[in-house]
Amino acid sequence: MSGGHILARVNQTEIRDVLDSLFTMTRASRVTLRRDVPDARGRGFPVTDELLAPGLESIKDEEYTDIMASPVAAEAAGGKQVTQKDSASCYPDDPEFHAMRAEYGGLGAQVVTPLFVDARLVGIVSVHHVGSPRDWTPDEIAACSRAAERIAPLIA
Repeated sequence: MSGGHILARVNQTEIRDVLDSLFTMTRASRVTLRRDVPDARGRGFPVTDELLAPGLESIKDEEYTDIMASPVAAEAAGGKQVTQKDSASCYPDDPEFHAMRAEYGGLGAQVVTPLFVDARLVGIVSVHHVGSPRDWTPDEIAACSRAAERIAPLIA
């Protein structure tokens, strides 16, 4: 096996460990990693890694045209960590955002953290709470930032 394949496997294991720790620490409904790679349909930033609470459906095969056109992804691409404690009250004039919330199982709250390497957006880590609003603690928000810092160089 080539060194590149071994490194990729090691990186994927480390990525999974970071996401698993974040999932456990935040008691999230879902944790996802989107990467700056086209999916099979040529769309950018698909969900490539996902951890789910029991009974929650995957969003890996979500039906979107351009996730980066969503207001949350646009804010993340601009370098902002987006923290929503009540996603239902956000972007009231954006029906596509609320359709996405429904597709995501009734997204109630989220923390969305961009991953940058050399000023280039390489990924997005999202932590979702489904069903109701939720306050995120400073420790949970900081854990999202730390996870992004650890994962970014592994996927660049």
